[in-house]
Amino acid sequence: MKKLSQSTKPSKVKERVADLNLVRDLSHQLSRVLHTLALKPRGILYYAHTVIRSEIFQIARRDDPDRYLHVVAFIAHQYDRLHDNLVDGLLASLRSFQNGARRAHKEQWYARQQQHHDTLKILLASLEHGVVGTLTTIGSSIEDRALSDAEKVTHIRALLVAHDTRSLLEDDPVAELKASLVSELGEDDYYTLLESQSVWIQNRMSPILRALTFQGEPGARKLVEAIEQFKNQDGAVDQSAPTGFLDPKERTAVNKDGKFRVSLYKALLFQHVQSEIKSGALNLEHSYKYRPLDDYLIDRARWQREKSQLIEHAGLEALVDPRKVLTALAEALYQQYLTTNQNIAEGKNPYITFRKTGDFSLATPKQDEHEAEPLQHYFPEHHVVPLVEVLATANRFSHDVDELQHPQQRYHRGTPSDATIYAGIIGIGCAIGLRRMMRISRGIHEEELEHTVNWHFTLDGLQAASDRVVRLMDQLELPNLMRRVPDRLHTSSDGQKFEVRVESLHANYSFKYFGKEQGVAAYTFLDERDVLWHSTVFSTAERESAYVIDGLMHNAVIHSDIHSTAAFGFSEMVFAVSHLLGFSYAPRFKNLKRQRLYIFKTKRPDRSSWTINPAGYVDDAMVIQHWGFPYT
Repeated sequence: MKKLSQSTKPSKVKERVADLNLVRDLSHQLSRVLHTLALKPRGILYYAHTVIRSEIFQIARRDDPDRYLHVVAFIAHQYDRLHDNLVDGLLASLRSFQNGARRAHKEQWYARQQQHHDTLKILLASLEHGVVGTLTTIGSSIEDRALSDAEKVTHIRALLVAHDTRSLLEDDPVAELKASLVSELGEDDYYTLLESQSVWIQNRMSPILRALTFQGEPGARKLVEAIEQFKNQDGAVDQSAPTGFLDPKERTAVNKDGKFRVSLYKALLFQHVQSEIKSGALNLEHSYKYRPLDDYLIDRARWQREKSQLIEHAGLEALVDPRKVLTALAEALYQQYLTTNQNIAEGKNPYITFRKTGDFSLATPKQDEHEAEPLQHYFPEHHVVPLVEVLATANRFSHDVDELQHPQQRYHRGTPSDATIYAGIIGIGCAIGLRRMMRISRGIHEEELEHTVNWHFTLDGLQAASDRVVRLMDQLELPNLMRRVPDRLHTSSDGQKFEVRVESLHANYSFKYFGKEQGVAAYTFLDERDVLWHSTVFSTAERESAYVIDGLMHNAVIHSDIHSTAAFGFSEMVFAVSHLLGFSYAPRFKNLKRQRLYIFKTKRPDRSSWTINPAGYVDDAMVIQHWGFPYT
């Protein structure tokens, strides 16, 4: 149970559900003990990770109170961790299910369009050779003045009999085209596809949905009722199943022609569960990632009691009154509009051009080539510097290895040698592997290397060691020469896609990057001195903008003054939060003209001479209403 499976196969899902049921029973039996211990999440993680890193005999030989404390914390940790794992599997399975259904629906639509095209092509050819030709001949006969009216009628009747025009209008191409058009307008193809593929998702989702206990916001009450009935009936759905959570079109599709479509109902139920989990309206009590929002915030009673002190400690005194904040923003934004439009009118901005439609385009200025003194004499004469020497030099001045301490004060062998730590860093960081690293290293024993990586390479320790190296680089004179403005640090972040060849709940398919394989996104933060100060990994299905603020707030070493991202790192929320935190946010847009610009309602000047105009107004009332949410 230490290592949770990352597979979404039904057999693996059922194994994890069985583990959850076992841990749930133990957790309920130990609930009074956990309540009395009152361990905070960090304390539970400390003792649980000790169990995960230890062998069974190492835990078994501890004294009873010590052993019980560790195992109780492990059970509490696994209970929350298994919930997260199953919800991750639920979301991953549903993502694959939806993508497959959409792809099949799109292929079906394309095939039907091709069928329409072929049928219409045959019909037009038939009409052209039959009906159109006959009508042309009839027109010529009517205009023929040498024929009497009786002769013209006889001639037209003979033409119609000869070409059998009536049968042309009743031929198969016309009937096929009419039938296909009627089918396209009346058939719920997408719902039919969901229904046909529902068994695949049921095998993965039904055990998870029956095992989890959800909590819902008021808006998700009807969905929670449907989940509870699904669990009470052990997944056996019938016409009595609640349908209040479905929208009108879905409700009509489920009860088509008076027949309750069970498979479609389950597929739609699972999709609504996915949607509400991602929106935060559906959450779990026992979880690290999917608990209610209030659980991650300062306790409401403490906030009401210590509001002034907490605001002062966070340095947010200037943001207490929303009206003052919005007034200052309104004036700053208005002045920026004036400056931008004035520079364009006076020809000071040579990089913008306007089309007849009113749209504008921006040209990227060419970078100037600066001649500088070669830096070769600052670097070693050798073109190749061993990685071990780089690590040793960094450690000599930053002492980063001192952060890689054993998590326990007792029961450890002491501090490993620097050589062993370097071997572990290179073996993992360069994807060489510990066994191969041991074979190519002198004086490094496999057992010692595995023990060092297992016990000394903790996430907190590695981040602290990295921060020490970053702090050293921040103090060096040479990197700071690369700043464009000495008193302002420009940082940026962007993602790279990496293929994953093992089962992972965070990996996702992306034909553009991985073909038929899966991969993840590695999102890294660095500044203009090329100092990499934070990185994280997440699914390629997630938007990068959700992780921008996390990186900016990561540590106290790098203080960003202005931060840039690609378009995927942008959102209006990042703009707002980065400003309130004191960062200037400057995303790079490929098509800036497509972005929607705003202005405050308090500023309504004559904009007839402006070339860059806002498209809408900021809703001041809504901002003021939700200022300080949820503790307003």
